[in-house]
Amino acid sequence: MKSIFLSALVLLTLVSCDSDSVAKKESCYFNDVQVSCDQLRDNSDPKPAAQRFSLEASGSGRYKIDNGVLTFLSPIVKTTSKVLDGSNYNCSINIPQGTKFAVDVDERQLSLSDNNDKMSYERVSSMDELNHDHLEWGSFEHYDSANDIKDQMIFNSNGIIEIKVLCYFSK
Repeated sequence: MKSIFLSALVLLTLVSCDSDSVAKKESCYFNDVQVSCDQLRDNSDPKPAAQRFSLEASGSGRYKIDNGVLTFLSPIVKTTSKVLDGSNYNCSINIPQGTKFAVDVDERQLSLSDNNDKMSYERVSSMDELNHDHLEWGSFEHYDSANDIKDQMIFNSNGIIEIKVLCYFSK
């Protein structure tokens, strides 16, 4: 929306339209060049921006990390839905009990891998609060720009993991 607004603003500063009341002719100029007034009006009207909204699904469950393997001890299943102008939008978490990932964690990121797939999460919790015996404790985020999804995992010291997924949509 900002780019549309700025384009319209620039266009308005470069455009001048004058109406000749005697001959009932209209003259329009763009950058000091006479152009079709109809074409100029079509281009100067700002187009409505796509409506952007988000849905959040969040859930929690029990986990353990043993020998570099993250195991979900309980399922985490949550779907948030919204119907907008006859279209159904969903944001979901579906992690079955017993799901396992290889986990690698350091001070800055946490990586999960399963077969050939690997996903990295950036640490968002404070570096001052790091427990160097349990680097997995804390909050980690990943943004998938291809699908416009942001997810956050919070590993708590009590064996509870919280997962929040934020799905972005444009209408």
